[in-house]
Amino acid sequence: MRGMDAGSRRAKSEEWLGKMEIAEFADRDISQLSGGQRQRVALARALVTEPELLLLDEPLSALDAHLVIRMQQVLTRLQRELGITFVYVTHSQSEAFAMADRVIIMGQGEVAQMGASKEIYRNPKTQFVAEFVGRNNIISGKVSKVEKDTIHLDAAAGKFKLKPKKGLALKKNDLVSFAVSADFVHLHAAKPKGASARENIVPLTLISEEFIGSVVTLFLESADGTEFKTQVQERELSKIDLKSSQQLYLSWSASRTHILEG
Repeated sequence: MRGMDAGSRRAKSEEWLGKMEIAEFADRDISQLSGGQRQRVALARALVTEPELLLLDEPLSALDAHLVIRMQQVLTRLQRELGITFVYVTHSQSEAFAMADRVIIMGQGEVAQMGASKEIYRNPKTQFVAEFVGRNNIISGKVSKVEKDTIHLDAAAGKFKLKPKKGLALKKNDLVSFAVSADFVHLHAAKPKGASARENIVPLTLISEEFIGSVVTLFLESADGTEFKTQVQERELSKIDLKSSQQLYLSWSASRTHILEG
């Protein structure tokens, strides 16, 4: 804040400490602050000059979980009010998807995919991106038949049907991988029949489960060792008496599959 008198600098500093919600600590020595408070002081120092472009490298990594959510809201609001570009570097998928107008996934020092959060989440371009975002099931195999609206695939875990991908021509014997998100996969205690049967059905053995609030992620394994995941509402599991090593079935529509390019 060169060129400003001491009073103006003090007022400007206090203004930004207030925006970072730490104004009450203005007179404390930095050594008296917690790691999260120091992180917010650093943000205030960077933003007080109101730069045209601001690089933020893991800015919320030292904060408690509940403070991360609050600071995401604060940073998003500030970015919109200031109208400056934030380049936000993070390993947290949730932070990136919650805050960014445009997300860039980096791998091996190169841009793997760039786009809106929802587009990347639902349509990962490569296997690397599919493994990095969301809870995707990734299956590889060989094309056995190509029809107008359906690609037939033979994989170690079974035979599957996929929807063709625009701009990607496949032929018999081509090797291909596809992804299907865990929240598009349906769980069954017995092999589905009739109206319940979908275009892809695979028998699996339950390995473990991850309970997070109202959503449960189940981890399962096919006979060949391929891992599958499905996300289920906790209330739905009350209908199934889950046991380790229990045989279950997963099914999904061919329209929910997404062919990967690499």
